[in-house]
Amino acid sequence: MIKLAIALMLDLMLGDRCFYRHPVILIGHAISYFEKKFYALSNKKLGGLFLLISSLASVAFTVTVIEFVFSFNKWVEFLVSLYFMYLIPSAKTLQMLTNEVRKTLEANDIEGARKKLSYLVGRDTMVLDEEGISRATVETIAENTVDGLIAPVFYIIIGQFFGYGLLFGYLYKTVNTLDSMVGYKNKKYIDFGYFSAKTDDVLNFIPARIGSLIMIGSGFLLRYDWKHALKIFMRDRKNHSSPNSAHPESVVAGLLNICLGGSSRYFGNVVEKPYIGEANRKIQPKDIDFTNNILIATDFILIGIVLVGGLIC
Repeated sequence: MIKLAIALMLDLMLGDRCFYRHPVILIGHAISYFEKKFYALSNKKLGGLFLLISSLASVAFTVTVIEFVFSFNKWVEFLVSLYFMYLIPSAKTLQMLTNEVRKTLEANDIEGARKKLSYLVGRDTMVLDEEGISRATVETIAENTVDGLIAPVFYIIIGQFFGYGLLFGYLYKTVNTLDSMVGYKNKKYIDFGYFSAKTDDVLNFIPARIGSLIMIGSGFLLRYDWKHALKIFMRDRKNHSSPNSAHPESVVAGLLNICLGGSSRYFGNVVEKPYIGEANRKIQPKDIDFTNNILIATDFILIGIVLVGGLIC
């Protein structure tokens, strides 16, 4: 548990700094390789299942080999596993990337902001105005507070009880990366990405709910409107086609007294989403900063939970 706390603190201070290519990028390359192999199958759902199994198996094998190779010395093993564990959460990098979107908006560079946002979200960004860019950025921070921070920490902790914290963390990241690459409900991936998307939904089910309560606690510490957040969370947490995404989004919408959701364009098609929250005011670029404050406060709470857990256990 102490190792995880150090990893979280390193991520908070440094962001993603790796000696070579980031492990998640390498996982993405592996997924692309398997996708080319299995998408050719006539049964797309079966091909997608093979993609999921092959991706998880290759990552499990790689992590196991790395831990075995460096197990000859406990301190070497600790440092190597700490390094790879530190690369799992992505709070600082998310904050930095989304702040770049905010700064570009504040410089009145809409085209630049659209381009920067396009690297972070799956929706079409070229049609968004300032409010749409701000909304999309706030939504992605809210979702990734769970996907990029709370959920991986949750699975590392679960894995620690079995002696496989690093493995569990990377298996979760693999599923999450699969979902971001093939988990779309379009013609190409509706069947092929079915198992990846459903597995991601299952893995995020508990973290999204626990994490949303932690985020409300973050709002309390930040003196945001946590009572309103609790109200909106209880009312709107199911206002999404995903069983999990509206949970953290409803918390952020409540804490900031804004409205999220509505129509978005994906691959040229307009998707109408239920509204989350109340439009008590217009969303502005500064709300990106406010949402990042929730992200970082949540990170500090997680560090505290992990440290206390480490002392108890």
